[in-house]
This record gives sequence, structure tokens and C-alpha cells, in this order.
Amino acid sequence: MKKYYEIEEYDFLEKKLSAAKEILPLLISQQATDYTTDVRKRASLIYNCVAIAGDLLEEVGFVIKGSNLSEKDPDHERTAIRKLSELLKGDKS
Repeated sequence: MKKYYEIEEYDFLEKKLSAAKEILPLLISQQATDYTTDVRKRASLIYNCVAIAGDLLEEVGFVIKGSNLSEKDPDHERTAIRKLSELLKGDKS
């Protein structure tokens, strides 16, 4: 059984932001320049960084205090892995 560490929502968000700020430069370096100039692609890249950061925190066991652990979508991991691999294989121009 996985061990969970409940933390306040503010602390979870701070950790998530910190992780996303570490991930963003790595993903930007993997993408074409239009991912920084196109508003929609940039927003998508940022969204994916935040999603990855949240998944990383949950993977190591951090959860928001009082959250329901059973409401997780079982297909989320499979979908997230597919999208991450597509993101990292993005065209490099």
C-alpha cells in the first residue's frame, strides 16, 4: 500500500509551482520556437508542465489534506504517459 503525506493546499500548490518551474525549461528546449511564440501552444506547454508537476508530487505521496484519494481516474496515468511521450517527441525546428 502506498503511503500518503497530507499537506495543506497552499503548500501543495507551492511545491507544484516549484516543480513546474524546473520542468518548463526542459520541455521548452525540446520544442520548436512556435511553442514560445504561439499563445495556444505556450499555454498547452505550461498546462502540461503543471500537470506533470502535480503527478510527480502525487507519485511521491503528497496529497492535499482532506482530499478523497479514491476519486482518481484509473485511465489518467495511461493517458498522461501517452501525451508526455508525444510532447517529448515534438517536432524540432
